[in-house]
Amino acid sequence: MTQAKACLAEFKVASLPVHRQLQDFDQATLPMQLLDVLPAAIYVTDAEGRIIYFNDAAAALWGCRPKLHSDQWCGSWRLFQPDGEPMPHDQCPMAIALKERRSIRGDEAIAERPDGTRVPFMAFPTPLYDASGALVGAVNMLIDMGSTSAPNALHAAWRQSSSRATMRSSARTSTASSLPGTRQRSGCSAIWRKRSSANRSRS
Repeated sequence: MTQAKACLAEFKVASLPVHRQLQDFDQATLPMQLLDVLPAAIYVTDAEGRIIYFNDAAAALWGCRPKLHSDQWCGSWRLFQPDGEPMPHDQCPMAIALKERRSIRGDEAIAERPDGTRVPFMAFPTPLYDASGALVGAVNMLIDMGSTSAPNALHAAWRQSSSRATMRSSARTSTASSLPGTRQRSGCSAIWRKRSSANRSRS
C-alpha cells in the first residue's frame, strides 16, 4: 500500500482548483481514499507490472484478490481475447502499456473468474512517471462491458459531454457574432463583394 501511495504521489499532475477543496483530507492517503470509493475497477502496478494496489471494484470484476507485490499485469485468473483465444497475462493491455510506455484506451478482453464465469471488459492503462521522467508504474481502469449499466453510463456521459461542448461552442459563436467588430467585418465583406461585382461588370 505504501508503494502504491508513493507511485501515485510521484505522478506528475497539473495544479487544479479541486486540490484546494481537498485540504481537509489526509494528503498521504488521499489518492487511495479516492480510488477505494470509485465504482470503477482500478488497480496500480509498479514499473515491473507487479500489482501494488487494487480497489474492491477490481476484486469484484476479477472474482478474486491478487497477491500484492507478486501477481503481475492483471488480477484476472485467466484472460482471453474478444474472439475467445487465450491471452497471456504478459500480453494484456496493462503489460503493453508498461512495455511500450504508452497509454491504451478501450482495448477489449475477457476475464475469467475462478468460478468459471467470464466478464468482457475494456481497459484504459496509463503509465505513471516521476518528476525526472522515469517510469514508476501504471494505473488501469477496467470497464465491465457485461454489465448493461456500464456501456449505457459511458454512452450517456459521452453524450452529455458532447452536448456541453456543443452548447459552449454555440454560445461563443453567438457572442462573437454580436460584437461590434464582427458586424463591421461582415459589413466590410459585403462592401468588398459589391465592389468586386461592380469591377467584373465594367470588365
